[in-house]
Amino acid sequence: MVKDKQPRQGPSYETTPRLPETTPLLSPSTDYTYVLNAVMKMEHSMGQITEAVSGLKESRTEQNHKLDKISDDIHTIKTKIYTAVAILLIAGSVTGAILGIFGKPIVELIFNRSPQTVTPTTAPAQAPVPESEPRKDRK
Repeated sequence: MVKDKQPRQGPSYETTPRLPETTPLLSPSTDYTYVLNAVMKMEHSMGQITEAVSGLKESRTEQNHKLDKISDDIHTIKTKIYTAVAILLIAGSVTGAILGIFGKPIVELIFNRSPQTVTPTTAPAQAPVPESEPRKDRK
């Protein structure tokens, strides 16, 4: 009988090599104070962000109120301008109508006068005194 040489198995023989034993390192996940500290910092940051967002909302509300007021002022000014233009147009139309009705007879009266109606106001003519003769009243 021939003996086969097979590797022996059992408790005294190992088939896989063993790694050296080391103690596990402390990781942040096992230290709950680190997790608690991180959560508290995030909560503080979230509080600051919430406060900033609230401030922005209030600021936006105030700006919307100011813009609404400016819009109302612009509308009021436009209305006043339209009213003034309408009044000027109506006044111009009435003035044109009045001048059209009464202006023509007045212009005819002024420019179509006959020469008989105009009386000239001239002084009687005096004979001119020649310059060569001295006047009697001068010395």
